Amino acid sequence: MSKRRLARFLPAFALIFFAMLWSVACGGDDDEGHREPLAPPPVSPNLTVLHQGSFSLNVSPDGIYFPGPQEIDGLPMFPDDCASLVLLFSYRTDGKKELKVKGLSINNPSSNQYTDIVQGSEGSASVPACQQVGFLNDGSGAVSGEVKYVVARTR
Repeated sequence: MSKRRLARFLPAFALIFFAMLWSVACGGDDDEGHREPLAPPPVSPNLTVLHQGSFSLNVSPDGIYFPGPQEIDGLPMFPDDCASLVLLFSYRTDGKKELKVKGLSINNPSSNQYTDIVQGSEGSASVPACQQVGFLNDGSGAVSGEVKYVVARTR
C-alpha cells in the first residue's frame, strides 16, 4: 500500500482507536446510572400468580432485614395453609454490595435454623412460602437495593 493511500485511511483508524479507548475509559455499559431495570422473577407455568410487587432494601451494617407487611403494598390475605404457596423473588443491591439471603421456617421460628438461599449483589430464588426471607449484611456499611417478588400457588 502506498504512503498516499495509507495517509487517507489513518484518520479513520485513529478515530476508531480513540472511540474504543474512550468506551473502555468511561466504563462501557457497566455504568451504574444506566443499568437495566430489575427484572421480576421468572414464574413457572405450573404456578398461579396471586400477588406481585416490589420494595426497597435498606440493611444496616452487620444486620438482617426481614421485610414485613408494611413494606409489601396491597398484600392480600392468603390461606393459612402455606404449603401450597411459593415465594419467588429477584433482588439487586446498589454499588454491587453483597447480601446473604436466608430463610427461617414460619412453622418453627424458635429453632433459629436459617437456611442459605442465595448470596451476592444480585440474584433470584424460589422458596416455599412457609419460610420468612431475611437479607443479611455481613459488611461494615449499610446496603440498599430493590426486590421484586411474586407470591404464587402451585396448580
